[in-house]
Amino acid sequence: IIKKASYDPEAVALFNRMTTKPDSVRKRLISDFFIGLKNDLGISTLSSVFDAIYFQAAHAQQAATLNWVQNNYNLIEVNSPAWVADRGYTSNGTTSYLNTSFVPSTANGNYVQNSAHVAVYSRTPGQLDLMEIGATSAGGNTQLRCRTTSDQTGHSLNDGAVGVANNTSGSGLFHLNRSASANYLVYRNGSSLGTIANVSTGLPTVSFFICCRNVADSPSLLSTRQISFSSIGESVSQTFLNNRVTTFLTAIGANV
Repeated sequence: IIKKASYDPEAVALFNRMTTKPDSVRKRLISDFFIGLKNDLGISTLSSVFDAIYFQAAHAQQAATLNWVQNNYNLIEVNSPAWVADRGYTSNGTTSYLNTSFVPSTANGNYVQNSAHVAVYSRTPGQLDLMEIGATSAGGNTQLRCRTTSDQTGHSLNDGAVGVANNTSGSGLFHLNRSASANYLVYRNGSSLGTIANVSTGLPTVSFFICCRNVADSPSLLSTRQISFSSIGESVSQTFLNNRVTTFLTAIGANV
């Protein structure tokens, strides 16, 4: 008799927080994500690198709001953004968005001034001069446009300027990663779009919003891209993150 391997303990803790439990196939996918990413990064817990991981593409809406890393910073749905099973959330473009409640300047988390990343997975390819994730304040801004009407990305990462990189698709995994004060990199689907020479200036003093940016605790530039995944934490390998996210989303039919 072959004994089936048990689920990752962090995955089990996540299952216990889900009102509607996933089936055995989904449980295995979730557990494999935990095990695989931890093995890739050489860590014992995802919370040692990530402050938040969200798979908005989930089997149930309550599960789509959960932070996989810890029972904190679970997503708050503001004005009922549209949700589709195994696909994710979409803002109405005027009032609806997701609030993470994660404030970098006060969280004392893994996300710090010179070691930080944010990532979002968009299922919408077109041009939009709007924001998919952001927390902007006088001390430091972090924000991301996946694809503008000028076929560029637009972003900041703990700095006071806006960087751009050429990009002709608004879909896929977009990842801003800072590992030093002098610059940060922007990636799409694990490939570099460019190095942005913006010196870090400080941490945002408001919480991250998803499907828009947060300006003085109000949503700004609300995006109508469908968001399937997002994460926040310290500097992290774009290759490992992209591979694990893509594997999961492909398995549930959300990958584009």
